Amino acid sequence: MVEYTAINALTFVVGILFLYNGYRIVASGREDIALFVTSALIGLGLLAVAVFPDVFAVVAALLGL
Repeated sequence: MVEYTAINALTFVVGILFLYNGYRIVASGREDIALFVTSALIGLGLLAVAVFPDVFAVVAALLGL
């Protein structure tokens, strides 16, 4: 069973903020694709880590750490 902590909640909020930042970039008409994609990938990565915190253990096991 996964234990969620305040760090998970904070990570989730920061992920949402990165996704919102990407949305604002496109909505303002700047259309900076590289910045949008980077912001979206970071946001989605943070959301994934916030919801599935055990993913690091799987990655560490695959890397032999």
